[in-house]
Order: sequence, then C-alpha cells, then structure tokens
Amino acid sequence: MKRARRKKTIEINQQCLTKKEDENDPFWIIPLDLIVEILLKVPTKSIASLVFVSKKWLSLIRSKDFINLYLARSSPRILLAVFGTNVEEQFLQTCSQVDPSSDRHRLNITPHKDHVAAFSPPIRGLFCRLMDLKVIISNPSTGQFLTLPRVKTTRRGIISFFGYDPVNDVYKVLCMTILQGRQRRGSKVVSEEHQVYTLGAQRKWRMIECKHPHLPHPCAITKGICINGIIVLLCLDKKRSILDKLRSDI
Repeated sequence: MKRARRKKTIEINQQCLTKKEDENDPFWIIPLDLIVEILLKVPTKSIASLVFVSKKWLSLIRSKDFINLYLARSSPRILLAVFGTNVEEQFLQTCSQVDPSSDRHRLNITPHKDHVAAFSPPIRGLFCRLMDLKVIISNPSTGQFLTLPRVKTTRRGIISFFGYDPVNDVYKVLCMTILQGRQRRGSKVVSEEHQVYTLGAQRKWRMIECKHPHLPHPCAITKGICINGIIVLLCLDKKRSILDKLRSDI
C-alpha cells in the first residue's frame, strides 16, 4: 500500500509542476491547434518578438514544422537588396506583393569602404552575404543575423553559394576558394577547395571533393540557382571554354 501511494504522489507532483509551468503562459488555456492558427496570421516581424512570451511559444515558433507551415501559408514577398562600392546607404527590404506600402520591413547594413559584400540569390526569405572570409545569413523580415565561422583557407579569392536541401530540411552554404594567379599558358587557376557549411549542425566547414575543375563564369548574372538541393551555375573549365551547367549537390 505504501509503494502504491508513493507512486501516485509522484504522478500528482509531476502534473502540478507541468500545470505550474503552463500557468506562466497567459495563453495556456487555449488549445495548441488554435494558437498555431493565430500565429500563422501574425506578420513576420511580430512573430520574432513572440518567442519571449514563454518557453512553450519559443519551442513552437522555432520548430521546423511551424516554420515550414508558416512559409507555405505566407503570401509571396518582394525582396530588394541595395548595395555597391559607391552607394552610401546599403539595405535589405521586403514587402508584400499584395500591398507593398502596408507590410514592409527594412534592414540597414553598415557599409565598408574597403570591402565589397557579395550577395547570393535569396532562398525562402533568407539572404547569404559574403565579405572577406565571413559569411553572414540574414533575415530582412525579422532583422536577425547569423555570422558563420571564418572559412579556413590559404587562397585569396572566395566565392559563396547559398542553397536549401528540401529532403533534410536544412540550409547549406557552399564556398569555393580560388588561387588568383596565372598559369604558364596565361589561364586563370580554377577553384581548388570546396567547403560546405550546414546551418544548425556542428559549427564547422567540411571539405568536399569536386571532380570537375572549373571557375564560375565572371559574366554570370546570378550566383547560381538552387533547385531541389542542387546548385546550378555557369562555369569555365581550364581551357576557358563554357560549361553549360555545373551541378553541385549540396
């Protein structure tokens, strides 16, 4: 009888503890499904501040299931980046296609006179920015930045590409390091090192092997296009002939 009573007491204490934690949340009485439906209608900038309501809301809003559902239901947005060597003011801005004047967010960037930042095409509302050996992921809607570890290399030139793997639901950054110099016949040395960084995993770059010596085409308008986890870009080989497509599975 004593053992059974002790076991029952432990269960009651655990229930009281859980209830006490829930009572710290002013919306604990509202069903979870209804909370999700309400949050899906909240603007992106407001969603970022709601993570401070409670631990429950923090884990909910940052969960991959909610993020994917929120992106699927969100209306398409226009992403604008203004930057350059002679531009005094640099910024990223997003706005709604339905009513650009009512729902827009602007993120100012401090310009550096001696350094030029290169942007990759946006993916799911995120920008990838390369400056020197630093890669920065930014979200203009929430004003959040994530600076990745420095790329470890002895090469001078670095080119970055931003991609999304829909199978594993992760974002990845591909960096190519290039030795900027001249070979005997006057052709530029192609990319020699390829490193991949997976967001949310271990904070380090991992080296991968590329079986196709190449150099991204200097006249390419975009820095590659990510299609189903594969980056497609226009490149040159060692003989400086154009490769129609180079597929890099990230």
